[in-house]
Amino acid sequence: TYTEVVSRFDREYYTPDDCLVTDGLQSLPDGHAVAMRETHDWISGFITQQVNKQGRREAICPFVEPSLQKKTMFYSIANLDEPNEMNSVERELRHHAEIFCALEPREMPESFIKSVVVIFPETRGPLLLETTDPSRDVQGDLLEMGMLVGEFFSTCPFATSFNPKLFALRSPYPMYVLRSFIDTDWRFIAQVDRWREIYRERFGDPPEGLAHIGSFRGRVIEKVRHLAARAGIKLKRKRR
Repeated sequence: TYTEVVSRFDREYYTPDDCLVTDGLQSLPDGHAVAMRETHDWISGFITQQVNKQGRREAICPFVEPSLQKKTMFYSIANLDEPNEMNSVERELRHHAEIFCALEPREMPESFIKSVVVIFPETRGPLLLETTDPSRDVQGDLLEMGMLVGEFFSTCPFATSFNPKLFALRSPYPMYVLRSFIDTDWRFIAQVDRWREIYRERFGDPPEGLAHIGSFRGRVIEKVRHLAARAGIKLKRKRR
């Protein structure tokens, strides 16, 4: 069970169901229990909202609802001696990456929707992004382990790839989200040489509709889209 797994790693993990009952988070300090409940409410509410994506309606993140339904989403509060020290944050992230690998389900396709949400209530949000910067090894190491990490915090500067006005990574508390690395993640890793190599070793060439991302042409297209969105101009997208 997940309880047996996390006990080996000296961390407490909770499920969405724990967030919905009065005594589900009683082992946490009051402030941390509030942070976890508010994070769960944000994930299960905002992130599951239906939005327009290039002519189709889909959840902001389509992984979340299946993960909630299949009970393969897990929450934890970061355990840090120095909550605003980069090496401390990295050690905690790597520790939870090991837990992610040990948790069931561990094989595709079931592990496709497994996710681990690690909340950092006392850490300044931008430090999470600095810790996984491409100039450091941690993001690439996690990709080699078969997972992608997302950085969420209230001032995250990155908009969604489908709507430059939607900042879906702006969560109520700083957090890392770990999930399985899949072939459509090319859009998130295409800008970094090492990450592209890891992707190609695992999946081969990216899907046809994503292959241009990371190229000079792709960067120009994205720049034009962002400028158009800021100006309120709607661009027609080429149907593939």
